[in-house]
Amino acid sequence: MSEDDRPDPLLRRALEHAPDHSAVPDFRVGKRIRSMAHDAVAPEAAQDLLPMLPDGQPWWRRLLFGSGAGRSNMPWNAAFATVIVGVLVTVLWQREPVPGPQLDSQAPAKERAPAPAVVPAPVPAAPAPSQQAEAPTLNPAAEPRIALPPTVPEAPALPGPPTPPMVPSLPFQLELPPAPPPPPAAAAKKSEQAERLADEAGNRRALQARPSAEMPMPAAPAAAPAESASESPPPQPTFAALAQWTRMTVTTPGGESRSFTRDEARELGALLGSAAITAVSPQPLRNKVEWRVTLERDGKPLARFELAGGEVRWRENGLPPATGLPPEGALDGLRGSLREATAQQQQQQQPPSEPEAPR
Repeated sequence: MSEDDRPDPLLRRALEHAPDHSAVPDFRVGKRIRSMAHDAVAPEAAQDLLPMLPDGQPWWRRLLFGSGAGRSNMPWNAAFATVIVGVLVTVLWQREPVPGPQLDSQAPAKERAPAPAVVPAPVPAAPAPSQQAEAPTLNPAAEPRIALPPTVPEAPALPGPPTPPMVPSLPFQLELPPAPPPPPAAAAKKSEQAERLADEAGNRRALQARPSAEMPMPAAPAAAPAESASESPPPQPTFAALAQWTRMTVTTPGGESRSFTRDEARELGALLGSAAITAVSPQPLRNKVEWRVTLERDGKPLARFELAGGEVRWRENGLPPATGLPPEGALDGLRGSLREATAQQQQQQQPPSEPEAPR
């Protein structure tokens, strides 16, 4: 009973102020109990009543087997199975050729009789020269002959002009190549070959009989023009002496000479090599030579290096001289090293001064 079902307001007020009003359970508890009871009973009842309702079956069962009251007579299951089989066959045979009518088995091929072997006729041996003269006197009937197949005799020609062959008319004109000329007779060929061989033999004899003085001398090969020789570039220096020398002789601007071994002139040799490899030009020097360095090995000169202002010149045995323009810093370092090496050796060669005698 809800609150609206209490018509008496006094009764409603009395119930609200009753002494056991606080013991009444909350209305939410009763609502939860009723909901759980409905949930426990409703599914089983619904499943029992579902087949009885016309719309109680799933749609796919109603589609295949019809509704509950009036069953459909249409065989939906057979139609569905037919569609599935058709799709499967189409997928499997989409790239296969369509089979045509054919026999279950091939008929056995008939065995052909082997062709008779053709035996070649024996070739008679070439007769000796003495027998060749007697050959015409032999009986021609005794000679072996090759059996030929019988030929069909040609029909006799009818009197009158020959009938030209019938040529069908074509919509276009065929351009055929001209017919080759008929080959010459065998006798004419043999006579021409004999004449040619006779002429060649006569010319050969005439050349052999001519004295050797009359034979023309072969022309001398033309000399190469001088211009091409002058235009060819001179050979480049190899600078092989930079790695082969064992002693170095330095000539100062004053004309004095100083000699150093390879171990004594390590730094000087490195500076000289860096400046010498720039000499690759055939141009002559434009300045006066200041320093000269001769590279030797076992007492034999290998190359000469000359320093003139901002230029250097390199001379190798058997090659023309070549000049170059090294950087200014490399030339300054080379001059300083030459001065230092010559001055140091000059000091070492001077005898020590004798001490003065006490008075």
